[in-house]
Amino acid sequence: LLLSNTFFRLPTREKATWMHPRSRRWHLLDYVLVRRRDRRDVLVTKVISDSVGWTDIRLVFSQMRIRLQPRRRRQGKRPPGKLNTR
Repeated sequence: LLLSNTFFRLPTREKATWMHPRSRRWHLLDYVLVRRRDRRDVLVTKVISDSVGWTDIRLVFSQMRIRLQPRRRRQGKRPPGKLNTR
């Protein structure tokens, strides 16, 4: 597994996810777990504020490129082969 984040890609308002209640500083808690083989498919990971706007927590989401593979056809059951008993 790999951690995906947005530290260098976006402005602070789109990469900070949590504000400390006393110091009022935004912290980056925007990691998303991704399989190592799928790391090139991550397009962007960013945060958005909620619709109400009064909370100090933001939603993290990640956009990925999805490649669908064709379904594999089921093979019918084959009768067992002859056993070599010699």
